[in-house]
Amino acid sequence: KGVLTYLPDTIEVPKPASGQVLIKVEAAVINPSDLYMMQGDYNGDYKYPLTPGVEGSGVVVASGGGIMAWRLIGKRVGFTRQSEKAGKYSAGGSYAEYIVTNAMQCVTLDSKISFEQGACSFVNPLTAIGLLDVAKQNKAKAVI
Repeated sequence: KGVLTYLPDTIEVPKPASGQVLIKVEAAVINPSDLYMMQGDYNGDYKYPLTPGVEGSGVVVASGGGIMAWRLIGKRVGFTRQSEKAGKYSAGGSYAEYIVTNAMQCVTLDSKISFEQGACSFVNPLTAIGLLDVAKQNKAKAVI
């Protein structure tokens, strides 16, 4: 198991490649998957230093090019961290001040949605959908 330590550090603001966006992070959530990763409970190849955080929200401040990335400049978005090959963790996470991720891993946020709400755009809704699917398969009459 890993040991969780916090080391404040200054790193360069990452630069997006084609199809990617740079996001100024406004809010990030702590999901159980984040805690498992930080505790070393996920098998994988970790490249340190590593900024944790699977999902968050913020404003797209730059594009690396490509139609999907370009259309997000200046938009408020919910996002997930950049996809990597299975079991590899090296790209920055949502607990950073700035993050690069794939434009396809962003959803635009309506102006009525707070950054705190937008930061919960992926993991929790999919968990709820999965729970309802299991309840339906088991012919549950109620879900509390």
